[in-house]
Amino acid sequence: MLSARKNRNFREVLFVVCALGILFFLNEILVGFFGVVVRNSGASFGLNIGGVLLNIVVLIFLGWWAIWREGNRWLLVVVAGGVLNIIDRLRFGFVRDYWHLAFGLYNNLADWVIALGAGAFIISLWKKR
Repeated sequence: MLSARKNRNFREVLFVVCALGILFFLNEILVGFFGVVVRNSGASFGLNIGGVLLNIVVLIFLGWWAIWREGNRWLLVVVAGGVLNIIDRLRFGFVRDYWHLAFGLYNNLADWVIALGAGAFIISLWKKR
């Protein structure tokens, strides 16, 4: 029989996997609707930060911290968005951006999921004080 902590960890991993499936499906629908406007080989907003391996290592650490070290659960939202971008990078060699923002910037669903998770994480830390 699973302990309460292991059961909670399993539920959180299962939630992230299911959320990734839904986000992946939604992302494909949005790509079909908007079309690929920019083939982004950099990070969000076209920044060139690290490579795929570095991104994978950071996401593994954030996921481990959020699930097994009882870190903030909003980090799992950041991980979900990051994994969605990494899937694009591994499939196509770039991330498909389709939403045009101001000043020539482009983004996709995964970037917004990352921003939502990071913003909520910061707010939750602020509220704990």
